[in-house]
Amino acid sequence: MELVEGYFDTHSKYWSDAYLRPRYVNDFVLIARNRIAVDFLCSYLRPQATVLDAGCGAGLTTMALVEKGFFVHGVDISQRMLDLCEQNLSEKDILPSRYLLTQADLLQAELRENSFDGIVALGFLQYQMDEHRALLALNKLLQPGGILVVSGPVKVKLSNYFGLGTIYYAVKNSLQKLQNNGELAVLHQISTHYYSLGRFRGLLRQAGFQLLDYKGHGFVNFAIIRDWTSRGQHFLHRFFTRLSKFLPIERFGNDMVVVARKQEEK
Repeated sequence: MELVEGYFDTHSKYWSDAYLRPRYVNDFVLIARNRIAVDFLCSYLRPQATVLDAGCGAGLTTMALVEKGFFVHGVDISQRMLDLCEQNLSEKDILPSRYLLTQADLLQAELRENSFDGIVALGFLQYQMDEHRALLALNKLLQPGGILVVSGPVKVKLSNYFGLGTIYYAVKNSLQKLQNNGELAVLHQISTHYYSLGRFRGLLRQAGFQLLDYKGHGFVNFAIIRDWTSRGQHFLHRFFTRLSKFLPIERFGNDMVVVARKQEEK
């Protein structure tokens, strides 16, 4: 977790700009992830519900949820991320009475059990050493019947079938050798878990959740390649996103957002 905190402290501005001033395909994938998560919570929770934003980062999900009428408690391990979160909320004239921010490792934070109607955890689970322990911790914080929305990178991607994955990793390795890209190395080191729908379902069931729905998104595996492929990346991203509305390929996107309900004790 020290690596996670250090990475996001150092690159907090990038992750804020990715949502507010998107340029690369990966930025638009992050925005789509945020939209999907907020839509799921709005579908299953009443207005004025209390939501925990686990790993709230620069606060774009927190902001969207507050604007939908929820009270949001944002928790993040990175203080610099929280500073950006506070700044972004303030610039939107969101009243401090509509949210609370806490700097902590969520697994060690002193939060009251059964105190949240919903939890959103985007870009959270893949950084945990013990996914089961992390999900159990989230389960304890939810009220019986509460809603969890969580995301994770997909293991088997559509881009793999077009040879794009092979190209991606070849270019990534070349860049690492030529540029000694420590930033990229750390990111891949701290994001250690990958998912399928079946794996999500199993992990959630073991932690006392019932999977309700899912949505996969993002179909281009070129996050680290910048300007010289941007036009082609955007074309492929838009093409496969539209195709996913007609063909069952959602579970093979780059990322998956799932929504689950905490099972009530019998």
